[in-house]
Amino acid sequence: ALYTADIDLDPEYEFFSRFNLWVFAERYEQGAMTPAAPFFFMFIGVALFCAVFGVVQLLPAFRAHPMVRGIKHWFFLAVAAQVAAYITGANEEDSLLEKCLSTFFFAVMAVSVYIILENQANSVSDGTSTEYWLLRFPFSLYAGWSIVMTLMSA
Repeated sequence: ALYTADIDLDPEYEFFSRFNLWVFAERYEQGAMTPAAPFFFMFIGVALFCAVFGVVQLLPAFRAHPMVRGIKHWFFLAVAAQVAAYITGANEEDSLLEKCLSTFFFAVMAVSVYIILENQANSVSDGTSTEYWLLRFPFSLYAGWSIVMTLMSA
């Protein structure tokens, strides 16, 4: 791959290597349809915005907001599917079953996030920038990232 990292993992800690973004990114050769490995680090932005949402939705001012109510259990399902996709697909020497499972879990993640976006689009919006940046934008970013990850894992 064009982007590599000097990773010297102890065999005793092989389980943790499955969560290393560089190992996951190295699997993909950069080509016409595959973005460069730094694309995988967009996940850091997604994680930060989702963490901010996780805190904001607990605040009394946003707890009863229609945007928060439209999320329901879909956010938990998206995050659980994302974790499952990394566990099943971050190994450098995946079997066909692991690749298929990883793609399936990425697809579940993408569908869950798009259902969240659909629920938010159908809810009442006050149109403020606070609502956009704290309640809508994290899921828009998450949706774009999840669809590309689904396509790349296929």
